[in-house]
Amino acid sequence: EPMGIPPADAGPNPELVDFTRRLWIGAPLAGLVFLLEMGAHLGVPVANWFGPRGAIFVQLVLATPVVLWVGAPFFKRGRASLVNRSPNMWTLIALGTGVAWIYSMVAALAPGMFPEAFRTAQGIVPVYFEAAAV
Repeated sequence: EPMGIPPADAGPNPELVDFTRRLWIGAPLAGLVFLLEMGAHLGVPVANWFGPRGAIFVQLVLATPVVLWVGAPFFKRGRASLVNRSPNMWTLIALGTGVAWIYSMVAALAPGMFPEAFRTAQGIVPVYFEAAAV
């Protein structure tokens, strides 16, 4: 949490510089994940280019750096809030994105672990990489 306003002559805020860099790198990757998953709803069925399983693995590759590198500050702060026994919005963001990403990784890499009821009509276990990355 911020501990006050830095003086005007303090130079650039290193945290702002870091978050801005992460945004510029993560936004295009997250945008591609979003387009892969939701493109059909927008009239651009990009996922069809890769097939059902291929689209899942493309999402995995694109979403993983977004969640693990771009989202690293959220996980660090979420963990700190749990250690301090003061859960807050960082905790909620870390849990939500982390659970969506872990579930999606298991669904992508070990779909046989899921019962038939979890599968779509095509036999695919749905993933939520876009929810984790966006």
